[in-house]
Amino acid sequence: MYPETDVPPVLITQERISGIKLPELINERVLRYMKDMGLNRELANQIARSRNMPLFESIIKDVPEANLTMVVRTLETTLDELAKEGVPVGNITEEHLIPLFKLHSGGNVPNEAVPGVLKIIAEKPAIAVDDAVRSLGVGVKTGELEAVIDRIIDERMDFIKEKGIDSVGPLMGIVMKEFRGKASGKEISRILKEKVSGKL
Repeated sequence: MYPETDVPPVLITQERISGIKLPELINERVLRYMKDMGLNRELANQIARSRNMPLFESIIKDVPEANLTMVVRTLETTLDELAKEGVPVGNITEEHLIPLFKLHSGGNVPNEAVPGVLKIIAEKPAIAVDDAVRSLGVGVKTGELEAVIDRIIDERMDFIKEKGIDSVGPLMGIVMKEFRGKASGKEISRILKEKVSGKL
C-alpha cells in the first residue's frame, strides 16, 4: 500500500485521541442505573434500551427526587397502555412530564392518579399540569386528610392499643380505601405514623 499523495497527512495527537468520547455502552448504562440509581435489573435493562432513555435521563436530571421506578413504569408501560386505548400520547412532552414528576415526588399526585393526569394532558396539551391534576380532583387538603385519619383512629383505638405501631399498616389500608387516587400513600403513612405514635 502506498501513501496517499494527493492528500496531505493528518497528524493525530495524543491530546486529540484523549478528547474523543465514545458513547456509553448499553451494558454500562444498565449497570449505572442499577448501581447509582437503585433500579432493579429488569427496569434498568428496559429503560437503558428504550427510545425513552434520553427523556428518562432528562427527567431524573431535572427531578432528582423522583421515584425512578415510577418514572420508568410511566414511560415504558403507562404511556403504551394509554396509546392502546386511543389516547394521543404523542401530545405528552417533557415539558408535561417534568412538572408531573415534581408534583408526584412531592406527594401531590398519587401513583393511581398518574394515568388519569396523563390522559387529560394528552387530550388537552395546552393545559398546565397543575390544572390537569386539579381537574381530576386529585389532591386532598392536609386538614381534610387529617380529619378523616383522626376519625378512623378514634373508631379503632382498641385495635391501636393492642397492636401499637403495627396498627399503621391495616389503618393505612382503610384510609387509602377512602382516598383512593386522591391522596398520596406517602403522605397518609406519614400522618398515620405521627398520629398513632401520639396515641401510644
